[in-house]
Amino acid sequence: MLAPGKILQQRYQLQQRLGRTAAGHQTWLAVDLESQAHIPQIFRQI
Repeated sequence: MLAPGKILQQRYQLQQRLGRTAAGHQTWLAVDLESQAHIPQIFRQI
């Protein structure tokens, strides 16, 4: 289950859920922990 603070692939930390569809797909804002600037990323769970 996805939740804020969860780390994916030992690299991306989820920050906030941006949306969810009726089919259960989710879109999340995450940061890249390996980048010095912690570049924001968007993830979609389908």
